[in-house]
Amino acid sequence: AYPNKNFDPEKASDDDLLTIQKHHALDWLLSNHDSHPKGFVRLNDGRLAGIDKGQAFKYFGQDKLHWNFHPNQDYGETEPVYNTLYRNFATGGRQINDPRQGQLGEFLQHLQDLPDDQIVAALKPYADAACKQGALCHPWKHTGLVPGTVKPNDPDAFIKAVLARKHALMHDFGDL
Repeated sequence: AYPNKNFDPEKASDDDLLTIQKHHALDWLLSNHDSHPKGFVRLNDGRLAGIDKGQAFKYFGQDKLHWNFHPNQDYGETEPVYNTLYRNFATGGRQINDPRQGQLGEFLQHLQDLPDDQIVAALKPYADAACKQGALCHPWKHTGLVPGTVKPNDPDAFIKAVLARKHALMHDFGDL
C-alpha cells in the first residue's frame, strides 16, 4: 500500500467515492473525525482503503454528523475528506451515493444489523478501561464541539449511545 499524498476526494472515481462513503459511516459509528487525505491509501491492486482510526471515540457524545464538523482544526489538522464531499454535494456539486439504497445502503444496513451483543462484547473492555482512566466521553473544549450528550465515565451510557448510533446509521446519513 502507498499513501495518497495528493489525494483529492473531489476527483475520486466512483468506486473510490463508494469506499470513502463507507468509511465515513464506519468513522461516524466510531466517532473518528481524523479522516484527512493521508488517512487513505491506495492498495497494490488499485483499491482505496481507509486507515488510521486512532481517534476512535475521542469526541463521542460531543460530535455531530455535519459537513462543517472539524474538531481537529484546533490542532491545525486537515479537514476530514468527508466534509469536502458532503459540502460540495450540498452546494450543487458532485453527486454522491444515496445511503438508503444501492451498495452504500446495503453496507449501512449490514452495519446496523451487527448483533448488539457482539458490539457490547467488543466495546465493554474498552469502555471499562477508559472509565478507569477518566477518559470515557471526556468533555473536550474544542471549536465546534456540541454539549456532551453522554455522561462521562459511564460505560453503560456509552455503550447504549453507540448502539443507538448504530441503529440510526441509515436514517442519519439519509438526513445528512
